[in-house]
Amino acid sequence: MAEKNYLDDNGLLYFWQKIKGIFVQKDGSKVLSDNNYTTEEKNKLAGIEEGANNYTLPAATSSTIGGVKPGAGLEVLSDGTLNATGGGTADAVDWSNVQSKPTTIAGYGITDAKIENKTITLGKNSVTVPTNTNELTNGAGYQTASDVDGKISTATAGLATEDYVDGKVSSVYKYKGSVANQSALPSNAELGDVYNLEDTGMNVAWNGTSWDELGSTVDLSDYQKASELIAISNGEIDDIIAS
Repeated sequence: MAEKNYLDDNGLLYFWQKIKGIFVQKDGSKVLSDNNYTTEEKNKLAGIEEGANNYTLPAATSSTIGGVKPGAGLEVLSDGTLNATGGGTADAVDWSNVQSKPTTIAGYGITDAKIENKTITLGKNSVTVPTNTNELTNGAGYQTASDVDGKISTATAGLATEDYVDGKVSSVYKYKGSVANQSALPSNAELGDVYNLEDTGMNVAWNGTSWDELGSTVDLSDYQKASELIAISNGEIDDIIAS
């Protein structure tokens, strides 16, 4: 694979020194542009004091931030606190902020709806909640626990008894460890025994008559090797900054 450049700690230090040389003068002053913040401008801003009346806050608009004044349903205290006094008009209110919400259907002015026992009544219509799956339109084919047990017994009737222990399949994969190669696999393996072949990295399992391959080695040919990583030189950093 072709070599790749990367930035190591020496290159990063050199790059930082180049940045400082561009943005900071030798006397330590910061230089970000030709429009530096001057002492004159600092004094001008310091002259804007509370109550000096030498600045007027522009009125706010739909597209411009500015000053506002209280309208209907609002008040401003002497310390500048803005309070809502009520009486205003709102387009929408978050439901969680609504106080004294009704807790019953009748509380919302709905008098022709009720839930009694298992019957829901809405006006002239009513619905009774079913209590048995047979009462459901799609419940005709439901299965009981006894039905399911019977299906399982029928499906497993033809399987060998030795493959089961307490009703559970016993022939599951069992990892047994690693061997050097295919020839080193045991001749007395049991059904489901799994071994790793050290020479190929392959996992194999005994199916009762032969060894099945479960997985192969991982191809790392497309991965970058550490020896192929080359640190970016100072000259290359100079070329990058110059461009």
